[in-house]
Amino acid sequence: CFEIRYNLLNLAAEVIGHDPEDTAAEGTLLCETVYYADGTRAGVKTPDDGYWTTRYIGSLIYEGEPGQETLEGIITDNGFIRWNGSAANSRMQYFLRDHLGSVRVIAEDRHMVISRTDYLPFGVRMSGDGLTAGNATARSSFFGFSGKENEMWGDYDTADGDITPHWLKGERYQHFGARAYDPVSCIFMQVDPMAEKYYGMTPYGYCAGNPVGVCDPQGDTIVVLFTSGLIGHMALLAQNEQGQYVLYSKNGNKTQGPSSELIIANGRGTDDMGEDSYASPEAFMDSSKNNDSNLPPYESALVIPTDISNYETSPDKHAAETMMERVSAPYNLLTDNCAQAVVSALEKAGIPTTSHRGGENTPNVVPSMIYPNLILANPRASILHKQK
Repeated sequence: CFEIRYNLLNLAAEVIGHDPEDTAAEGTLLCETVYYADGTRAGVKTPDDGYWTTRYIGSLIYEGEPGQETLEGIITDNGFIRWNGSAANSRMQYFLRDHLGSVRVIAEDRHMVISRTDYLPFGVRMSGDGLTAGNATARSSFFGFSGKENEMWGDYDTADGDITPHWLKGERYQHFGARAYDPVSCIFMQVDPMAEKYYGMTPYGYCAGNPVGVCDPQGDTIVVLFTSGLIGHMALLAQNEQGQYVLYSKNGNKTQGPSSELIIANGRGTDDMGEDSYASPEAFMDSSKNNDSNLPPYESALVIPTDISNYETSPDKHAAETMMERVSAPYNLLTDNCAQAVVSALEKAGIPTTSHRGGENTPNVVPSMIYPNLILANPRASILHKQK
């Protein structure tokens, strides 16, 4: 069994393992985690003939004895670079992910599959799958369900008294940024920092009990809103510094001008420039504004994960500022419409807006054609539908 000790930020700082057959025995330190002041993980210490340290510096991972750590690898958007002393000797290991971002296959640049993994709905690895022989200690294998890193916290083996890293037995805990997740119990180990937005849900629950259709990469999001139709309409929800979701929409106006500026925006008329805010994407979808019988509702919302831990440099702030600039500019159906405003905001936020599966020549003017391509370009996003 485990004893978890937390720091002042309510983050797991120490994990102590206890032998369930000898409750009087003193526990054994399995893992000690160090954090920066903002809660970002700085390093992990684990007992291994003394101490073994893992340090995180941006996307770089260093490992080794304390004070003697060397570069182990580099995390990339597509996988993991296994560093072997020089670029010439290093190997790229690619992650093939499913719709939730879970790493299902790890393949090397030499066309060799290192591992294949299947998961139960809440993230437990299915028996019978796993790492290819000879690669069980590959650092890239630490990344699994939802694309998150498996913590190297131990499991007490009462058969021989050894502390065995849990990732060799089917990892139990995963690092989700602000919280640690236990796929066996299907809960987070800390309260949701956004719990005040979701009063009807347990603050420890994972993805509102829907792990197959929803992912929770970080807890913060930018939301692209879509109204269907021959042309359609798009808008954006971006979080402010208080974590509220603010609505931005370039709607044009109802006055007739030159043909390139004639726009009704599905009858919406007035632009939305951040006057309205909502506790969550679900709150907007169910709001009176999205249920006005005189206007077509936003039927779909693409929920894209972001990080607002440092709001001044966050994607949400960049997106909101860009939307304000684009909404304030004169409307032009061909060069400055609702969809182009949203795409510009996403690009400023560093969010992908195109996908090779959508084709390089996908029109960037019509919302009904842009929105599906945004879905393809953001496989780790989830889709929220308006309740009828």
